[in-house]
Amino acid sequence: MSSTGHSIYRAALVLEMIGNLGSVPSWILDQETALRFLVRGPSGITPVSKSFAQWFGGIVFALTIPLIMAFPSSGDRQVVIARRQLTYWTLGAGEFALGGLMAMQYLDGDSGLSEDLLVKGMMTMAGLMVMRLFFLFVKPEWMDPAATQVKEE
Repeated sequence: MSSTGHSIYRAALVLEMIGNLGSVPSWILDQETALRFLVRGPSGITPVSKSFAQWFGGIVFALTIPLIMAFPSSGDRQVVIARRQLTYWTLGAGEFALGGLMAMQYLDGDSGLSEDLLVKGMMTMAGLMVMRLFFLFVKPEWMDPAATQVKEE
């Protein structure tokens, strides 16, 4: 088993952590800037939408913690694999739910969110789900910390 697959898995974790943590400050500290890209117009930036933006930032931060905990490769091998699988199942379920909600709002056409955001959000959720399914079902061995060791034949 080569270390390439395990490195790809860990790189995916890091990229997702950076993306999540990079968005949190604007959600929590500057909601108007974050909301400008999301709502249909300035009238969509209300005290309620600002509060929900802050809550969303807190949720994004909280959901990044399992990714951080899935990164270390040290410790009991089976525990590391189980932690990584649980992280991907949990986050994948959330992405499935959010993607479905975005699709419903897009089809309904009566969302306060821009159609562009809903389409890009659905694509992002679908991409993340495909990545998680790939690691869970196609290449689950890449989650194995033992994959970092090259075995001699």
